Amino acid sequence: MELQTISQVSKDYGISTRMLRYYEQIGLIESLRREDYSYRVYNETALIRLEQIIILRKLRIPVKQICDILNNEDATTVIEVFKENIKVINDEIKALSTVKSILSRFIEELNKMTKVNIKTDLLTDSSLLSVMESLFPVNNHIKEEKSLKDLNMASESLSKLQDVRVIYLPPMTVAASYYAGENSEKHSAAALDKFVMESSLLKIKPDTRHFGFNNSTELAGIGEPSPGYEMWVSIPYDMEVPAPLIKRSFYGGLYAAHAINMGEFDHWLGLQEWVNESDKYQNDVNSIRCEPYMEGMDSWLEEQLNYYNNVQDPEFDNNTMQLDLLFPIKMASVSEEDVFEIPDSEVLCKFKARLMIKNKFKIMGFTKIITPEMGEMEDAVQVFWKEVKADGRLESILKHKKSGAEILGFGSFDSECRKAGGWRYTICIKECDITNLKSFKSQSLFSKRIDASKWICFEMTKENFINRFWKENPHAIVHKLGYNFNGPISGHFDVFDEDNTRIYDQNNQEDKVSIIHFWMPVK
Repeated sequence: MELQTISQVSKDYGISTRMLRYYEQIGLIESLRREDYSYRVYNETALIRLEQIIILRKLRIPVKQICDILNNEDATTVIEVFKENIKVINDEIKALSTVKSILSRFIEELNKMTKVNIKTDLLTDSSLLSVMESLFPVNNHIKEEKSLKDLNMASESLSKLQDVRVIYLPPMTVAASYYAGENSEKHSAAALDKFVMESSLLKIKPDTRHFGFNNSTELAGIGEPSPGYEMWVSIPYDMEVPAPLIKRSFYGGLYAAHAINMGEFDHWLGLQEWVNESDKYQNDVNSIRCEPYMEGMDSWLEEQLNYYNNVQDPEFDNNTMQLDLLFPIKMASVSEEDVFEIPDSEVLCKFKARLMIKNKFKIMGFTKIITPEMGEMEDAVQVFWKEVKADGRLESILKHKKSGAEILGFGSFDSECRKAGGWRYTICIKECDITNLKSFKSQSLFSKRIDASKWICFEMTKENFINRFWKENPHAIVHKLGYNFNGPISGHFDVFDEDNTRIYDQNNQEDKVSIIHFWMPVK
């Protein structure tokens, strides 16, 4: 039989390279190295063993017990393992049968009562209570012989994940340990553990988090896969890391999460299927969520749970480790905005802040390049607002937007600004809010597509906006919340409410307490 590469085996058997490498790591299968070939290959013996493992996993035998079965020639041991699993299955069948029986009897009784009013205190009804008292488990008989097709169908049904959570991972700075070659996971972990202990990281940052993921030439599409693995621990943003570790900025984002015990990496397929079948979410595996980015990095993460205690326990057994499988996702159809509160934002940066996930959008409005000759920035912006209000352009914006839509002030910088030695300010609305697009476009308008989808929204009075926020440096404030300014967007928004008749009216004291929202694009 011809030797097969890891990518061929992964494709033919529907099993991830991550799972194959784990099976090798714990000694279930072995790969070979040919002198004229630099990548791992599998012979017929290894593939037969792999088929045995796959069947046993479909029979819901835990990986640790599969090791006992395949590495033990004593039939008694195998029989005991099977008996133990049959007992577990029988307990599940009995429990499910009880639930099924209760539901079936409830249906019978409710069908009898369809012509009468059902009382709100349904479970206190004497007839239904009598049904419950008479219930008994229904005997279930499982055929002793099952075809492989039936087994596959049963396994597929039972393996559908029911406990998937959707979580948002916040941005963080991480120390990254990467190793390419044999036992890559072990080597990357050793270097990272050394750093954690020598730096006293757990004392400096007791809430540190630990992640791992594949990072191989297979993912980069460079020939046959060369095993590679990378591990992270979150660190304070100003902490230095020694070589060979590197410092990365992780942008965070939405993830579908599913908890497993160490070794249950076949659940990755179930998690991917959950995302594919979701109406609300879709996969975002092609997104780049950290920098610097290395070609071949996998956006699927595995987070070690209870890392703080595990790393300090000298007797900790890695086989008992629990992990969160984290699959990158995005909203299938993002609404106008999805808002996430940032806990303790006022404590961290003195301002109330939220994270907004928005659709990309286009702005249209009136623009002006502000140069130093026009005076102080804030004064020049106020003059521009007064000009737009006085000559009727602000009224035109109000006329062509939907009720409830905000008026936006967009501060940005582009090549034209560079030539003029200034920066741009645009008074505008989003294109999607315009009700009479044709007539509005007939005017001399500035338009720009805004490609950022993640924004920090600060809420404050106009007085605080002018006198405090800018003086404390918005970029530094964003950094205190764990985010970085999205530089390529090169702009930010001042967002005003519906009533814009008092905007920048210095003679109106009431205007000082009007609420302004300030959006900054972040990553």
